Amino acid sequence: MADICDDSDAINEAFIERGVKAAQASLSVRRLAPTGICHNSRCEADVEEGKLFCDNQCAEEHRRTEKLRAISGTRH
Repeated sequence: MADICDDSDAINEAFIERGVKAAQASLSVRRLAPTGICHNSRCEADVEEGKLFCDNQCAEEHRRTEKLRAISGTRH
């Protein structure tokens, strides 16, 4: 007979597995496509083939801007 610890372990494993699958699925959807120009709206630098941003600073700034837009409900 299974005790409560065994049951909770199975529940936790299922919860973690769903989270991992959701994270993997979200990575497979790319919202931006490489264009050869940095996607940060404040930067127009050329970027290497296949890259979205010219450096980590531009990538982080874009991420923060998108997060604020999502919170406020605006897209522009």
